[in-house]
Amino acid sequence: MEYFKKLWYKFLKAKEGQTIDIDKLVLERIIFEIRYTHGYLYWDNCGKIWRELSLKWPNIKLDEVDTSKARLTLSKDETPIGLGFSPNKADTTQDYPRRLNTYVEFTSDAIQNICKYLEIDSFTRVGNRFHYIYPVKEISEAFSLVSQTGMVDLKEEKLKLFGKEPRGLTLKFTVHGKDMGYNVALSALSRELNIEVFTPYRTKIETPWFVDKCLLIDIDRFTLNPVPLDALKCDEFILSTEREIKKTILNLF
Repeated sequence: MEYFKKLWYKFLKAKEGQTIDIDKLVLERIIFEIRYTHGYLYWDNCGKIWRELSLKWPNIKLDEVDTSKARLTLSKDETPIGLGFSPNKADTTQDYPRRLNTYVEFTSDAIQNICKYLEIDSFTRVGNRFHYIYPVKEISEAFSLVSQTGMVDLKEEKLKLFGKEPRGLTLKFTVHGKDMGYNVALSALSRELNIEVFTPYRTKIETPWFVDKCLLIDIDRFTLNPVPLDALKCDEFILSTEREIKKTILNLF
């Protein structure tokens, strides 16, 4: 009971005037995805797409391929970039990118080649998802930031019905505008990193990138209407999404 009171006191103190410092946001993952129909030429052209990309990106390797999907990985100077494509969608993913230059350029090349060889001329959905984490010292600070949005009201007497130690909180919602939609998840997280090491020797693993207590801000921006191929500029879509999301974060908290 005493622990809960201390935690709640920290939460109330943190709630007073706390705002997001945009410079402390860490981009944990970025995902770009296109969806389409009638990508039947997938079965005939996987190798051609891989070959075409490897001419410019020699560090790309094939991880798996079968009749339903293909996955490749580009290893360059920073964290690897994953590429997946199938008869109905394609996506690129990168964890902890230091900058977006390589990701944007590779994504543009990959999508261009996939559309070329699969003869895709329109998309049913184009989406770009950013996972930001905001480090906090105590989980109560993350609770406070979620509460600060005004979208949820945390009451001590209600939380006490379930236990004395709140460990997590997630707020999810979807909003549609005229042409674009947003899937948003705000999560106060206290997490652990588990790594399996198969070696008989002592191994020291450095993980400065991992944050155990944080506010996760997961925002997916996506189109609501069909998009013709000639209207999609992947680089513009990704960079405009980044700007929109950062602006939204500043206005949200």
